[in-house]
Amino acid sequence: MNSIMIGFASISGNTEEIADVLKAHLKNYGFDVTLDEIDEIDLMSLRIIQEYYLVPTLGTTGISPMR
Repeated sequence: MNSIMIGFASISGNTEEIADVLKAHLKNYGFDVTLDEIDEIDLMSLRIIQEYYLVPTLGTTGISPMR
């Protein structure tokens, strides 16, 4: 089974909701999906994940983790 990790950052909770929806869709297609906040991701775990998505916050307040 393919493993996918979704990392997200959210200030208001909207980005987390998008990440949750993405996770649900991927699980429906048979993927093994984990969902973590970006600052809680164990970088060593990325070595065993075949694919990962980063969903940063899109708000204009706060600092995007992708800088």
